[in-house]
Amino acid sequence: MKKFFKIRESFAARTSMYIIIVVGIVFIATLSVSFYFSYKTVESSAMKNAEVTMAKTTLEMERLLSGISKMVDNIKLVVEDGNLPADTVYLLVRQIVANNTDIAGCAVAFEPYYFKDKGYYFSPFAYRQGDSVVVKQLGNPDHDYFTMEWYQIPKLLDKNFWTEPYYDEGGGESIVSTYSTILRNKNGEFIGVLTADISLDWLSTTVQNLKPYPNSYSFAIGCGGTFIVHPDKDKILNESIFSIALEDEDPTVMQSLGQKMVDGESGEAKIVRDDKLCYFFYAPIEQIGWSLAMVCPKDDIFADLSKMSQVVFNVALFGLLLILVFCRLTMQKVASPLKSFAASAKKVAHGDFNVALPEISSKDEMKELRDSFGYMQKELVHYMASLESTASAKEKIESELRIAHNIQQGMIPKTFPAFPTRTDLDIYASLDPAKEVGGDLYDFYIEGDLLYFIIGDVSGKGVPASLLMAVTRSLFRSNSAYLKKPADIVSSISNAITEGNDSNMFVTLFLGILNLKTGELRYCNAGHNHPVLLSDDTVSFFPMKPNIPIGLFHDFPYEDEVTQLANGAVLFCYTDGLTEAESETKELYGDDRLLAIMQGKQRYSSKRQVQVVLADVAKHVGKADQSDDLTILTITSKFSNYSEVLTLKNEMSEVETLKLAMDSFFEKVNVPPEMAMPLQLSMEEVIVNVIMYAYAGKPGTFEVELSECASVLTFVITDSGIPFNPAEKEDPDITLAAEDRQIGGLGVFLVKQLMDDVEYNRRNNQNILTLRKAINKK
Repeated sequence: MKKFFKIRESFAARTSMYIIIVVGIVFIATLSVSFYFSYKTVESSAMKNAEVTMAKTTLEMERLLSGISKMVDNIKLVVEDGNLPADTVYLLVRQIVANNTDIAGCAVAFEPYYFKDKGYYFSPFAYRQGDSVVVKQLGNPDHDYFTMEWYQIPKLLDKNFWTEPYYDEGGGESIVSTYSTILRNKNGEFIGVLTADISLDWLSTTVQNLKPYPNSYSFAIGCGGTFIVHPDKDKILNESIFSIALEDEDPTVMQSLGQKMVDGESGEAKIVRDDKLCYFFYAPIEQIGWSLAMVCPKDDIFADLSKMSQVVFNVALFGLLLILVFCRLTMQKVASPLKSFAASAKKVAHGDFNVALPEISSKDEMKELRDSFGYMQKELVHYMASLESTASAKEKIESELRIAHNIQQGMIPKTFPAFPTRTDLDIYASLDPAKEVGGDLYDFYIEGDLLYFIIGDVSGKGVPASLLMAVTRSLFRSNSAYLKKPADIVSSISNAITEGNDSNMFVTLFLGILNLKTGELRYCNAGHNHPVLLSDDTVSFFPMKPNIPIGLFHDFPYEDEVTQLANGAVLFCYTDGLTEAESETKELYGDDRLLAIMQGKQRYSSKRQVQVVLADVAKHVGKADQSDDLTILTITSKFSNYSEVLTLKNEMSEVETLKLAMDSFFEKVNVPPEMAMPLQLSMEEVIVNVIMYAYAGKPGTFEVELSECASVLTFVITDSGIPFNPAEKEDPDITLAAEDRQIGGLGVFLVKQLMDDVEYNRRNNQNILTLRKAINKK
């Protein structure tokens, strides 16, 4: 059985289960809709039956009470005639009770001395006692009927009146409700009342017969809400619908219903009694001012519907199980050939393309599948042969592209610092092609005190662009060797590319010649992006003429432009792969974001400036593919205001020599005293490390260069000792206690914290550590 229902491993089992799920969903939906409408039908029917039953019961009560009141109103005419002897009244009340089984008692109560010979009290009264009728004089000092409700209220209100139920002590000695009609003489004066009592036993029997469901019950309340009929005998005349409401968690529900019943309204509601939801129906007995209520538990009303639903559910569940077994067996038979196909497919996957396939005698989908497998085998043989040839060709192309990438990268300067012996220049560049090879380029070299540089972007991408990039870079080197004006160099390169340019490719470029001594920059732009100029506290795009890209027109008149760069000014050059870098939502990086990220970066090293921008571009792009080549070339001209070089021995006494030299240096370049002490502390930490560890105890010397340019201090420490890069040393966890921290590392950490930039290079078997710090002069 377990194997029979392996869902994950069997297509037949899964298909069978899917069918059962769909059928089950349809069944549940159908049963739910059917149950919903059946529920509403039963509920509506119960409400209608309750309304009819209540109406029938109240109508029966109304008829009885109306009959009694009319009979009494007719008989009073005999008494009001005035010709009836006093003793004959006893016979009258006895006859009324004897002839009307619905009447439990009858009395005629007269005003004092109405009959002179009968005295102050005269009220003949007849009542039932078992099967007989007893007659007696009702009035006496112990039973002063003049103060009783059935006598006093009709007299005061001057109208006929039904009393609330009461225990008739001294009368019939039972619970009754009395109807009183006023007696008048021929002058219209009040002479007494004629009463008829109805027993509450009759009313209780009538109300208790109102029981449409096994656990339903009914009750009646008087005009003030007091129970006059209730299944619990102790509540009759002792409690009201309002008093039992106080026992509920939310008494307002029953209090509201009680008020509606007292006001003579009819209706239905849902209440909770004894933790069960019940339907509550109520209607008035208008003749007497009472109200009748019936409480029906919901479980009783819907008992038959619940039983029917359970039977339907059980039958449907059994049917679903039968469908599941039938579908499983049928699908196993239908899908059995698939196992043979699966085995054949595994052999094909292992390279056996000629494996035998199972024979299918039917002409259905299985036959089509078998034929498709056969066709696939033949096609796979041809495909594998073609794939082998294609893979070989692709591998060859990829190998050639890797070689081309290495050649292209080898054509541009990529060792930094590019000129480690010069303190008047800080230059850094980065080129990231979108494909294996790209069309962006940059190049630079120094001749004397002139820096020749170029940055460009070839139209298109890939191999064609990379070839034109190589040509452009070579033309820059060859032409700048004898042409000394940027516009002449650009024009010569453009003319060379224009000749034979059948593919109509072009190059945008920015070419400049910077005098490192004076800061004079001569440049020519050919349709390239405006560089960003960082000077003092301003960041803006470098002003220049746009011109057109090279390679489009022969002998286009390019023009030179000249500007004077401030000491420490930064020229940030880039290709459009930077500003047009796309995010995952196709949003461009843009000029505004570039200017924003460069704010406050004037005193960063060129390398750090490039790293900050590239990190921000990567954050903007996210997981999107690189859409274009991205190249950056940043140049900081630093014709130093002051510079000096110290040659020191690796001896601790040289620390004092350095201290004196730095004091003199700080005074000459106007370093504020509050900055001088931390800087000197940092330098002493570095020098002590060189003296103690660089030469492993052997004699040696090292150089310390101190320079200032554009309010940026630069300290270069060069030694020939053991290679050591402090910038890579992991920072200590200063949140730990001193005894829990690893020994060492705090000095290097201090230097990193105090300096703006820490850069290390290993060149010509020398450690070159460069520290930079921007200052605010006095």
